[in-house]
Amino acid sequence: MTETRLRLEDVRTQIRHGNLAPVYFFYGEEDFLQERLEHELIAHVLPPEAQVFDLDRFYGPEVDGERVIAACRSVPVLGSRRVVVVRQMHRLPRARMLGAYLERPAPHTVLLLRYEGTPNFAQPPYRWLQETAVVLEFRPLYEQQLYGWVREEVRARGRDIAPEAAMLLVGYVGSSLRALDQEIEKLCLYVDGSSVITAEDVEQLVGHSREYTVFELQKAIGQGDFDRAYRIVEHRLRNASVALGEALLMLNWLGRYLLNLWKLHELRRMEASEEEMSRQTGINRYFIKAYLEDLRRYPPERLASAFLALEEADRALKSGHPLGPAGILQRALRKMENFSITPMG
Repeated sequence: MTETRLRLEDVRTQIRHGNLAPVYFFYGEEDFLQERLEHELIAHVLPPEAQVFDLDRFYGPEVDGERVIAACRSVPVLGSRRVVVVRQMHRLPRARMLGAYLERPAPHTVLLLRYEGTPNFAQPPYRWLQETAVVLEFRPLYEQQLYGWVREEVRARGRDIAPEAAMLLVGYVGSSLRALDQEIEKLCLYVDGSSVITAEDVEQLVGHSREYTVFELQKAIGQGDFDRAYRIVEHRLRNASVALGEALLMLNWLGRYLLNLWKLHELRRMEASEEEMSRQTGINRYFIKAYLEDLRRYPPERLASAFLALEEADRALKSGHPLGPAGILQRALRKMENFSITPMG
């Protein structure tokens, strides 16, 4: 039998229609989506009253392969199915024992195995899982995917969110879906009675409680406070689950910020109104004045140098430069601070 590797939405659709596989294997860095699909799978297989008797959740370090198999072979107490979940499978002793079970899984059991990170699929039991299980990878979302995810989550709660508000929320909170989900829940309660979450709502509820956000990084650079910018970058990378992804997120955000400053220079030369500036750039009018203040510190020639610094950092990150994400971003900030165009060695 060949590996079944599907998209997240494909698996969710199959689960909702009761088209269940005997074994699922979830792996990757994005644990929040893994956890959410785990709960969805359990809810569709077992009613709440059956979960007390027919649901087993294990953590790899606390059991071994033999005990997992015994749980899978156990007969359901209520209904016709059981669910067995193993989290932290990468720490499961005697995991190779699962090989025999994967060849003949119990027809009454849905087994979900969760792995943090990416396994070596050339080694058992992961090679066997490729051949027998539904395999689903959970990667961290890219920046543009984060905005769409935020909008979908807000709409699922019966609200809508303005595009600039979604961008601002991601800028404040970062790429953690778990943290974003928590802030979305607060925002939906905060705007009770209103159908649309605005940038002002995000600023009021989320912004004042965040010190190390992408938006704060943007403000620090715009205000010429590079000491604070270095601290924010160091803090975010130190606490990121995937430093490379976090570094790219910060670069993308800063690149968009600099591009808006460039557009505002041209619009101001054309004597455009603040309303027209907002329309042309997509910046909420609430923030236009702050951007215009930043223009004083970033004349066109300094912006051109800053763009070069970000482009160089982007190439270095994607090519695996030995400086690493922290060193690459610090180098880019120094160039922006000192108005340097010296290429990276």
